[in-house]
Amino acid sequence: GTRFKAGSMDYDVVIIPGCRTLRSGTVERLRDFVSGGGTLIIMGGRPTLIDAVPADYPEEFAAARQIAFDEGELIRELESVRLVDMRNERGVRTDSYLYQMRELGRNRIVFLANARKDVNPDVPERRTWTITLKGSYEVEELDAMSGKRLPLASGHCGGDTVITKELYQHDSLLLYLKPCTAGEEDAAESQDGMSGTSGQKGGHVSD
Repeated sequence: GTRFKAGSMDYDVVIIPGCRTLRSGTVERLRDFVSGGGTLIIMGGRPTLIDAVPADYPEEFAAARQIAFDEGELIRELESVRLVDMRNERGVRTDSYLYQMRELGRNRIVFLANARKDVNPDVPERRTWTITLKGSYEVEELDAMSGKRLPLASGHCGGDTVITKELYQHDSLLLYLKPCTAGEEDAAESQDGMSGTSGQKGGHVSD
């Protein structure tokens, strides 16, 4: 479908978070976005004003998905477009890590970092994380200190790439992703003993 462009960025999904009014220019752009197949999600009540004046919204807005103003429901609604998921040893999704993904042709660079202040910075805690990336990639870890790219063990499951990594709270992770060929993906799944879907697409990492 159509992507919603804002500056140099573009988006597959646009969320209206409980707004009562929208600018007329925004309404027109959202109408074109939905008409082109873009996904519009309205959290809470639908807006009833345009430029702060009562007005009828274009009929295209009827196609918007309306959900409660609830974080859990929003996360579930975004599962299909999630690119990165991160869970701890108990399978609990993180709510403290943020990521940035940069496209380099068909390759990707992903930066992951903890966005929360340590509870006790003098006693660092190490945790084991399972990181799931949408798509099948060969993974390398970028060492920002030396500039080297080091191979990082990963598995492939249902078209996703799965990494297990130990991190302290103050650690960050910089990954270089190169798409696998179909033959490489089949061989990796056979070797890893993975099949089916990972069930780990989702996470605050970050919506």
